[in-house]
Amino acid sequence: MDKKTELKCGTDGQSLCYQACNMNPAASYGEYKEKLAQYKAADAAKNMAADITLNEAEKKLDERMNRLREQMMNNKYVYAVRDASVQPMYYPPIHPFYDAKQHLLADKDTPEHKLFDLFSQMPKGGNLHIHTSATLSVEAFVQLLEEFDTGKFSDNGAHDWAVYVLQKNQDGAVKNTLYLADSHKQPIPVSADYKRYSQLSSREKADLMSDLCFMDERKVIDTKYIWDAFNDCFSRVSSILNVKPFYFEYYVKSFKELIRDNIDYVEVRCGIPHFVDNNNSRFLPGQGEDQDTAEDYPFRTIYDAYQEAKRIRPDFTAKLIISGSRKKTPDIVKDEIKNVRMWMQTLPEDMPKNFIIGYDLVSEEDRGYKTDEYAEALYGSGCVESVPFYFHDGESCWADDDNIYSAFALGTRRIGHGLNLFRFPSMVDQMEKKGLALEVCPISNQLLRYTSDLRMHLIGEYINRGIPCVICSDDPMILGNPGLAYDFWDIYLAGLLGLKEIKKLILNSYLYSGMTEDEKQLKINVWSLKWDRFVSGAAQTTPDDV
Repeated sequence: MDKKTELKCGTDGQSLCYQACNMNPAASYGEYKEKLAQYKAADAAKNMAADITLNEAEKKLDERMNRLREQMMNNKYVYAVRDASVQPMYYPPIHPFYDAKQHLLADKDTPEHKLFDLFSQMPKGGNLHIHTSATLSVEAFVQLLEEFDTGKFSDNGAHDWAVYVLQKNQDGAVKNTLYLADSHKQPIPVSADYKRYSQLSSREKADLMSDLCFMDERKVIDTKYIWDAFNDCFSRVSSILNVKPFYFEYYVKSFKELIRDNIDYVEVRCGIPHFVDNNNSRFLPGQGEDQDTAEDYPFRTIYDAYQEAKRIRPDFTAKLIISGSRKKTPDIVKDEIKNVRMWMQTLPEDMPKNFIIGYDLVSEEDRGYKTDEYAEALYGSGCVESVPFYFHDGESCWADDDNIYSAFALGTRRIGHGLNLFRFPSMVDQMEKKGLALEVCPISNQLLRYTSDLRMHLIGEYINRGIPCVICSDDPMILGNPGLAYDFWDIYLAGLLGLKEIKKLILNSYLYSGMTEDEKQLKINVWSLKWDRFVSGAAQTTPDDV
């Protein structure tokens, strides 16, 4: 047993206690090998996926994926060589995702693309962390602008939709802000500051797309403060997403995009909608604020879009986590959560009783209210016991961001991001003991400058500690990572995970979701059949794998 030792410190004689090292080397090489195996086995037993046993087909697929990854790595030590004459291979996790994605899509006959194809085909379970204003890929979003502007959704002439683009910063709105006007409702004003989408040049359309997402270093590297650029992307689409017909079609496309990526469950962080008939009044100064359109239920539109999308995949399920902003005062959040409780308790009869599963506080932590500053108001609302929390917390590089403590004290069901969880040892222990899941968004963490090299992402540490993790996408329209295939692909390459960990990450998306136990079991049963079919086909080595 190691012995505690006391020493005196300097002139004040303060007693310092430490535990002297009593590690002796193994007596022989044979004993050394035994100790080595014991240490590795002890860590393996703590791994999040320790309860997963791969069958023979899964082992073959695991080996195939490993071979593809090793082809990409080649001699991995070349990445540390500074000699300019040595050209390292391109390894995606080292590079910003927008660059890695461009490299991936440039050549479909590469190991990285074969791996990506496997992740695309893989049934990936649920996406538990994705936001309403950035759910759809930017490519599909721009296509939707085109469709509205050219009359696809005119309802046989009932509407005369026109998409307008603000050409320069004006009245608090950033350049390339989008609006949807209907000339049947009000004459569309002519202004040099606005241009109709169909009248944009090719260069202007490319500029608009670039301003809607992080597709090049102009946003991710050249921006002084990344959250400013991030928030501008949301601002550009906020007005057009307030128009109910556009929001509906946006969400039909969003859910179908998730389905096409073999995702069968999603929990959307949904802001409280304030729908308008159109944005015409935005063009006319002094007309006052837009008024909400009367409706029977504020989340009816997204529910109807979900029902429309699931026609192509009846087993697809969507639920909502209502989101408030950390920019709002505690008193506003207090009233907001009372409304959330009311909405949860008064769902229309045709909606599932748990379509809304809880509440979250979103947006930037570093400049927003701390979770602790909301605690008194949350308890004052009387809703803490009746409304489950799914808090974004720990999305910060700063050591004094201790929102993790408040999230635990408030009984959060999961932690969104939790990037600085490692700073709080007792909370890491709590995550292990209580089985609290961590929503990990690798590409988001990289592009928002929290983890530039994904090989150093802490998901590897948390998995090894046995903390339940799930893979999520966060804001696909801005980040360029629709579905979950990109995030799984990038973190698989970066974290050197195996198929056991991938399988457990997928199962966790059901186990730690807001579904009922019966819903979880049904999802897992259906997913298991899909998984077995996928594995049996994907496990077969193709001639160009080696």
